[in-house]
Amino acid sequence: MKGKSMLSAVLILACVTSGGMIANAEAFTKANVTIYGGGIHFAEIPQDVDFGEITLDGLEITKTSPMSLLSVVDARGTGDGWAVQISASQFTDTTAAKKLAKGSLVLNKPVIAAGYNNPSASPFIRQSFGMSQPIDGYGEIAFINADMEAGLGKWNFDWEGSDALKLTLNPGSTKIGTYESTITWTLITNPNP
Repeated sequence: MKGKSMLSAVLILACVTSGGMIANAEAFTKANVTIYGGGIHFAEIPQDVDFGEITLDGLEITKTSPMSLLSVVDARGTGDGWAVQISASQFTDTTAAKKLAKGSLVLNKPVIAAGYNNPSASPFIRQSFGMSQPIDGYGEIAFINADMEAGLGKWNFDWEGSDALKLTLNPGSTKIGTYESTITWTLITNPNP
């Protein structure tokens, strides 16, 4: 009988030290979410620009103007990329058929910033655009590009100063009048099929 008691004590000790008497349990909770894509749009476009009044003096005149923010939101959640093209009509007198020389209006390159702490790759200003580009009278010009998997979320394009736009008046062709040009911003979805 003494042998059986010792064997029982050894078995109990073995169970306690091997964790056999301690029970562990696991349970799982799943968290699910369904995400739908939103849209892609301009959140902000630059406001109208007024170069004011200019008096001709027989020399080339250059005048600059600030421009407000351009902002693009891509909430599609697809990573398909996007692009912005810009065009501006040639400056035309509002009461007559007079026009300013083609290329009188130059747009300078903006600074790009995410609209918040954005891990997406940044869109970029097209290399062909350079630091500045004449935009009036040349049709659509490639301006900004977001490659595949880039440009998701909100992106701001800010000129941060008074020289976003530059107007140059050629003394040999500029006539008096009130002139107007319309700048068109075109957002292209999925430019990288």
